[in-house]
Amino acid sequence: MAWHDEYPHSVFASVLLLDGKIENWKIGGHPKKHAGDWSNFWKLDRINDYTVEHTEFIVNNQKEHNESFERLAPEWFKKWQIASEFIGSKPYREDVKRLIKDEILVMEPGRELDALVAEKVMEWELWNNQWSDKEKNLIAPSDLWSPSTDISAAWEVVKKLTELGKTVEINAFASGRVVVRVIGKFQKDVFNSAPEAICKAALLAVGVI
Repeated sequence: MAWHDEYPHSVFASVLLLDGKIENWKIGGHPKKHAGDWSNFWKLDRINDYTVEHTEFIVNNQKEHNESFERLAPEWFKKWQIASEFIGSKPYREDVKRLIKDEILVMEPGRELDALVAEKVMEWELWNNQWSDKEKNLIAPSDLWSPSTDISAAWEVVKKLTELGKTVEINAFASGRVVVRVIGKFQKDVFNSAPEAICKAALLAVGVI
């Protein structure tokens, strides 16, 4: 039986901080108490400057368990600002302007673009360092699912767009350029490698501008 299937149990929220700002975070069944507990350090030259904070929520049923992930932990994370160079899904939503088309088109393939697609197109949530659907069914580890570089993951994005009622056309040219057209509420052409093009066209198609 998994730890989250027995009640009561503890849910821990942990943050990795540098200069008082969040560089990484986790919600799960075990706290991260020391900087060495984290596998990802974005600034290796300052590894000794990192600090860690964590808090505990005691939950007695499924409703309280979900609330700890969806409301209590994000509210606790708001005690700190998010680092400006933060990579990946953020611990809470910030009041920021929506991305404009040009900002999406110049994004480099990688974790930031992958996370944006996971959240805005696939409608997934980050749960215990894994992407999950709204029913908390685990889909894939967040550091391995990369639709902006992996064509098999990019096809999952195409499938999702189809489920959303959008027709996807993909054409490759001898020059190496790729045209991805999503016909629906929005129609956008993007010229790049196929995985990157699919991701950017998908974001534009769902209106992340």
